[in-house]
Amino acid sequence: MKSLGECAQLNYRALRTRIRSNGVQMKELCNLQIRKSSVLANSTGSDEPGHVVEGSP
Repeated sequence: MKSLGECAQLNYRALRTRIRSNGVQMKELCNLQIRKSSVLANSTGSDEPGHVVEGSP
């Protein structure tokens, strides 16, 4: 049981270090996704929804 607990603690520490080291990369990926989604929303929001909403009702 002690060996399992020690292994779990070691794995937990390794995961924490990985998360810390990759934290910046993850933030950059999130920012890129937000930028892409905002650009798509702006491009489609100004063209498609306007015509669809006005034409469908």
